[in-house]
Amino acid sequence: MSQLLLDVRAVGKTVRSSSQAIEILKGVDLSLRPGERLCVIGASGSGKSSLLEILGTLSTPDTGQVLLTGQDVMSIDDRARTQLRRETIGFVFQGFNLIEHISAVENVALPLRYIGLGRRDALHRAADALERVGLTHRLRVRASRLSGGEKQRVAIARALVTKPRLILSDEPTGNLDEETGRLVLDLLMENVGEGCGLVMVTHNLDHARHFDTVLRIAGGRCHAAGL
Repeated sequence: MSQLLLDVRAVGKTVRSSSQAIEILKGVDLSLRPGERLCVIGASGSGKSSLLEILGTLSTPDTGQVLLTGQDVMSIDDRARTQLRRETIGFVFQGFNLIEHISAVENVALPLRYIGLGRRDALHRAADALERVGLTHRLRVRASRLSGGEKQRVAIARALVTKPRLILSDEPTGNLDEETGRLVLDLLMENVGEGCGLVMVTHNLDHARHFDTVLRIAGGRCHAAGL
């Protein structure tokens, strides 16, 4: 049996303000194997994005344990956690998070530069990644001049370029029209190949139905969703 990519055990998270403390995640358990696709749904403010941040080691839980490729992410320091994240995870965000004044290919090359690849090799691999998402003709175009659908395809290429073990995607179709959103979803799922897992947060139930497993967050807890 293959090793779990993600093994989340009894994770809890509390958000505190000056007047109150709100427990947004309560005893969340989930797991993900290589090649598996998991969707998380729930109402706005239910904790979906907070859970994704914890899975991506961008935030830490108050209680519980998160194992990423078998490693307890809470047992390592920030520097080691950052390195693990860069080498293991690709992120796709609703807001694209591209650098607007540089080209598509330069945006995609950035994660490779962060892990130490030289500029020429990084740009070559970035061009290959953009070809996979059908954007060879837009390599040198500044991100600010791309359409929303093109920007999200660049974001997918950027997430895939380091050949991560895990893709985390937060509402990747939320800023797109229905047709473009569906194309982007298909592209994302097609490019998550064997050995790589996908976790996507969405409010779109039609999109959620295409996943192997769907979990719903309600009242801070995760439950299997029957769609």
